[in-house]
Amino acid sequence: MKTLIQIKKQQGALLVITLIMLVIISMLGMSTMGTTGLEMQMSNNSRDQQASFEAAEYTLSWVEDSIQTSTFSNANLTNSNCGSICFDTTCSNGYCFRGDDADSWNQCEIDDSNPDPYTESAIWSNSGFHRTLAIPNTSITAKYIIEFRCYTALDPTLQMDVTNFTRVYRISAYTVGEGGRARSMLRSTMKEL
Repeated sequence: MKTLIQIKKQQGALLVITLIMLVIISMLGMSTMGTTGLEMQMSNNSRDQQASFEAAEYTLSWVEDSIQTSTFSNANLTNSNCGSICFDTTCSNGYCFRGDDADSWNQCEIDDSNPDPYTESAIWSNSGFHRTLAIPNTSITAKYIIEFRCYTALDPTLQMDVTNFTRVYRISAYTVGEGGRARSMLRSTMKEL
């Protein structure tokens, strides 16, 4: 008779042990799901950051190419008769110049007493102070400004003079990734060829 009672007690213990193991396995599974969710979020953030950075790089390249192939060399840099390309202190339409004598290759000076335009939040938040570029194959729209930075020698091995000068531009590009989790700002300086 003792053996029958012992068997009944053991069957109850097996149920309790099985339930405890099931709880432990469930907790491990939930922990793994939380880790996987965190890894997916990190992966998405990384992908968003990479897309934002590549969009800013694309914008710089596109603007540099546009400057080399457009009518920038014919642009009047002062506010009189400047047409569609007009560099001014307020960065109207994304074209900025903070200095004096923009049209004079040998007297042009940059006014560095004010902060650089790219540091002003109004430049990026208010339309009319930056230009935009839709990045192909993405939902990213880049914002950019072009600053006129006076002149430099076209051939750096020679003295700058009336036949050896060219315009210098600084481009600032600002992008936000497709998921809105990453922001990039890149700048480049180039001379017109």
